Amino acid sequence: MTTLRAERPTIRFLCDPVMGDDGHLYVPESFVAKYRDHLVPLADIITPNQTEAELISGVTITDLASARDCCAALHALGPKTIVITSATFPADAEKTGLDRSQEELEVDLTPSFSTAWVRDHPDEDIVPEMVHTHVIHAIASEVLADGSTNQYYLRLPRYQTHVVGTGDMVTALLLAHIIRGTPLQAAFELAMASTHEALRKTLMLGRTELALVQSVKEIVEPTVTVMASLLP
Repeated sequence: MTTLRAERPTIRFLCDPVMGDDGHLYVPESFVAKYRDHLVPLADIITPNQTEAELISGVTITDLASARDCCAALHALGPKTIVITSATFPADAEKTGLDRSQEELEVDLTPSFSTAWVRDHPDEDIVPEMVHTHVIHAIASEVLADGSTNQYYLRLPRYQTHVVGTGDMVTALLLAHIIRGTPLQAAFELAMASTHEALRKTLMLGRTELALVQSVKEIVEPTVTVMASLLP
């Protein structure tokens, strides 16, 4: 990358520091230092999940304020653009639903439902009252030309299923939108909207691998139903 930068100064490098998820590493622990000390400082954009962001920054994410602190610590390593693609807060687990009076930002959330339930009840409608709403948080942060920082926040339903490749999808779509000249806030919204809809379709089909072919329309022409809020 250093050689490429010398030859092409305008080249942009996005680093997805794939190391682990849900608090667990699936690579040797030595990879953390390699990413933190060598790859991340070279990157223009990084797209860690919560586990990866915490490992690289040293900041534990427990709420929106600490997520913002984590972004600041990651910016200090070099990247101008950071998207923490998914995070959960301890307070979420204590709720059986959303207490809007205690939330910093209001968005409309739809219920979640499990792949197993859809598979075992193919002829039944999904009834919102039968399921529990879980929440996933995402934050995008960018350092502007004047040195100030803009941060954008999204809160979406977290579907109770494990599907491989969602972080890859967010990263790929985010980069595609940015390369096209889309501002970060809109690129963030579009990438998350496409991925969220692909997840919903995957769940409805009862699969554990992303239904990419069936989600082409949502990838090419995403409908943004939850807007990213600019944080003060």
